[in-house]
Amino acid sequence: MQSTLERYLSLETVKNFPHRPGVYIFKNGIGDPIYIGKAKDIKKRVSSYFTKGTGDSRWGKIEALLREAVKLEYIVTPTEKEAFLLEANLIYEYKPKYNVALKTDQVYPYIKITDERFPRLEIVRKRGKDGTYFGPYTSIGTAKALIGFAQKCFKVRSCRYDLNHRRLKKPCLEYHLGYCSAPCVGKISERDYLEDVKKTRAIFEGDLLPLKEKLRMEMERLSKLLEFEKAARIRDLLNSIDAFFAEQHVEVDEKTNVDIVAYEGDFVEILKIRHGLLLGKMNFRLMNGDIEDFFYQYYFAKEANPPKRIYINRIDDEKKREIAKYLFDNKIVIRYPRKKEYKALLNMCIENLHEEERLYALDMHVLEQMKEKLGLEKLPVRIEGIDISHTHGVLTTASLITFENGKPLKEEYRRYRISELKHPDDYEAISMVLRRRYSKTSLPDLLFIDGGKGQVNTAFEVLREMGIKKQDIVGIAKEDERIVFPGLKEDLHLPMDDVVLRLLIRVRDECHRFAHKYHTSLRDRELSRSRLDEIRGIGSKRKKILLRKYGSVKNMMKASIDELASLPGMNRSIARELLEALEERR
Repeated sequence: MQSTLERYLSLETVKNFPHRPGVYIFKNGIGDPIYIGKAKDIKKRVSSYFTKGTGDSRWGKIEALLREAVKLEYIVTPTEKEAFLLEANLIYEYKPKYNVALKTDQVYPYIKITDERFPRLEIVRKRGKDGTYFGPYTSIGTAKALIGFAQKCFKVRSCRYDLNHRRLKKPCLEYHLGYCSAPCVGKISERDYLEDVKKTRAIFEGDLLPLKEKLRMEMERLSKLLEFEKAARIRDLLNSIDAFFAEQHVEVDEKTNVDIVAYEGDFVEILKIRHGLLLGKMNFRLMNGDIEDFFYQYYFAKEANPPKRIYINRIDDEKKREIAKYLFDNKIVIRYPRKKEYKALLNMCIENLHEEERLYALDMHVLEQMKEKLGLEKLPVRIEGIDISHTHGVLTTASLITFENGKPLKEEYRRYRISELKHPDDYEAISMVLRRRYSKTSLPDLLFIDGGKGQVNTAFEVLREMGIKKQDIVGIAKEDERIVFPGLKEDLHLPMDDVVLRLLIRVRDECHRFAHKYHTSLRDRELSRSRLDEIRGIGSKRKKILLRKYGSVKNMMKASIDELASLPGMNRSIARELLEALEERR
């Protein structure tokens, strides 16, 4: 049977492709890139997709790609190097499903300092073209802790107010808590604020020596002026800096900026060391390509912020020369470590890599058991789950969550507001979500529906109506946690400690949590709006400010009069009346 691609593009079409370096892009039916490749010779490389046979070890992946692709485009570049760089940036931009050579099970957070007149701090998941980015950090907790520490030290704002063209009348709660210097009301000059931003950058870069030296000089100056209270505050700040970063120091020179890279099989581990601090640990899997592809995509795509030195554990000489050629152009050196301290760091990196390999093997074992016990067509690498949530049919919402390799992939979670229903109908809600989702994207390896036989059968029939015949769908009957299938296939009872059932229950619970969270937030907002509308002095503008700040009436009632009065458009009299009215309506 011919693939979808072969029905649209034949070898005759490929003959018109140029013998030039460049990038080729396979796209699916809705125009999304699903594979991006580079080539020294576009015509020769693309032609190989139509001539390779089952003897090629990669043929399974190629066949899957060809089944889904319906369009092929190419971009010619002046040189092979430009093709490498273009491929890296396009893969970073589109993250095509068949060839993200560096695949991570996490989306690492960054800290961003914006480009505004009075810059602010925020945590983001992706780098953009604007602002200054620091990271990526190993966890969201680390990024939040760093921002909290930086604000405590230098009071750089994190609010979203636009201060480029206007000032506010009153500072917000962050000022009263000592986390912001309130440039919004002119309590600090623009020059002094930007100086604090500069010091904050030093914290995120790990470049603490100059910062600490300046603080010590300022402390001595204040002591000589007999301003001991101010000097003591700087002393406490210096102690806080030392305490906060103590656990992140590694045994290298404090001026050291290096990446330690361990590579084995399909796994890559990176330790990011900046100014002697271990600022991040990241792990990746090579889905396609090799270590050479990884370096191009990681260090030359938009996400890259490479150091001047990279130490690596193993790489054959030919690959090393190829990688080094491109790194050299950017004045980056790649080598094996020779000094004792860097060898120790590389060993630590390798240990972390082996731990990732072990955890991945355990996850794969569970998925293999799931394929066997559920009788699935494919290994359930990607599982998507759907749940419906509402209150007596009001504010119906749905969640769609994604697990990949047995772990939540939260950046691909989706939520749906289903406002078309006039009466409560979970079956119709499931139908609507399926049509919205799978008219635009392909079905996962396994679809989980939170519900029993009726809900699973509904999903099966809806997908068949959409022309999707091959489908693996399961659900869990809540009364006894048995696994249900569509059609006449018998239910499956597994022991409660079975790893397959535990994973499905985890998917089910995550579906429910995500759907319920969205539904609850909508319900609280609706209730808050109606209750606030009844209070004298709270118009549309104040209501918007209150809901943006607190999210719900429940959170507003926890605030003090001073806190509420500090918000834009509020004062103590209105704040007191608001709290009294909310208390009466409790």
